[in-house]
Amino acid sequence: MAEHARAVTSVLLSEWDELSDPPGQRWEIIGGELTLTPSASPDHNRAANRLWALIDDQLSGDLRVGTDLDWVLTLPGDLPVVVNAPRPDVVVWPAHHDRVQEPVLAVEVLSGSDRRPRIEAKRFAYAAAGLHSYLEVDLDAGVLRRYVLRQGRLVEVESGSEVVLSLPGLAPLVVTIDELRR
Repeated sequence: MAEHARAVTSVLLSEWDELSDPPGQRWEIIGGELTLTPSASPDHNRAANRLWALIDDQLSGDLRVGTDLDWVLTLPGDLPVVVNAPRPDVVVWPAHHDRVQEPVLAVEVLSGSDRRPRIEAKRFAYAAAGLHSYLEVDLDAGVLRRYVLRQGRLVEVESGSEVVLSLPGLAPLVVTIDELRR
């Protein structure tokens, strides 16, 4: 299934909330483009679910973790306009928010349908929103890449078959590519 994108001038938050995903696809807004991408493969979903379970087992009550949830970034105003609406494969955010806001970690599991420019655009959107910790899981290459926010950019700080996630309220968590591929 091909990826389709079109530039959007504005989408109100109420319109975004009413937009439903077609079967086998999902909507995102990245860098001002409304993008319809194929749903993830079983291997992709399995890796995201394994990482969700690893994180969930370690979380304090101050944080929540979810998979395939919209992180809707809006411009303030009476009628909030959606500027970006990425859907990280795994996301951790403060528990006092009902929906994903102010996340402390976003994870993208890369697989065959992911295109480098789209992932780079998402990384840029995450940095612009102030995300402090980001993880890419590259299933095909067998590599984990951990990024942190430095001077407004997400900078790669660790790469390999194993990384250590350090988040507020979470003991350092060792994640291996083998564990996510099982």
